[in-house]
Amino acid sequence: MIGIECTDLSRPVGTQKVEALFAKHKNMGIHRTIIVSKSGFTRSVEAFSKKRNVELLSFGKAMKRSWPAYMDKLKEMTIVHYEACMEAISMGFNPEDGKIGFLPGIKNEVRLDAGWISIVDYACTLFRSGPNGSLLNMPKSQRLKARSGCYEDTWEFNPDLEIRDEKGCLAKCSRLSVKYRVQLHESPVKMKYGQYRSNDVVYGKTGPLGPFKNAELIVSADGESEAQGDPKFKVTIDLDTGDAAFI
Repeated sequence: MIGIECTDLSRPVGTQKVEALFAKHKNMGIHRTIIVSKSGFTRSVEAFSKKRNVELLSFGKAMKRSWPAYMDKLKEMTIVHYEACMEAISMGFNPEDGKIGFLPGIKNEVRLDAGWISIVDYACTLFRSGPNGSLLNMPKSQRLKARSGCYEDTWEFNPDLEIRDEKGCLAKCSRLSVKYRVQLHESPVKMKYGQYRSNDVVYGKTGPLGPFKNAELIVSADGESEAQGDPKFKVTIDLDTGDAAFI
């Protein structure tokens, strides 16, 4: 069992205060104590905390700290929620071996090496792995131009896909098109600077973001640098879904 104490004292927390909190937690049966102080801790408290295995956390006076130059780019950030939903599927096909009566529709199936798969699932897989199915798939230049609206993606197949309808009639599919709608929700985040375990950290919170109630963002330097010398950062995004359910 872990106990966390948060203090908002105007001056650093000293040994006497830490001892009192540790004793209180011990009497409650708590196995590990964590103390968070807005104003930090005195130097003398470190020896006691290590001996009792008490973890001390401090963000310090976050807004009054001067930001390291390499973190200046993190002062103003924007979180973007990208939602792309398929709305319609169309296909180009030819009846196989002269058979007629093939009925194209969303209940058609596509033959793959592993067996038959719904054409809707197949189209969804193509779309999600394509350049427009996710922000992660887009080049940076394209991400900056992304806008809400209705779009269409088309795939040509050579050789053709083998498809069948509900009655088992076969056809060859040479083209598949997906019409989809994109909605982008952007929320600027005014970041605050602090330190966590002697590491530089920035943190902030958005308002409503698309289907989410809000999002909390924490960015920290991981101590490594890229080839051009720019620092690398670790990013954590915590989304509050509220009462919404997602599949």
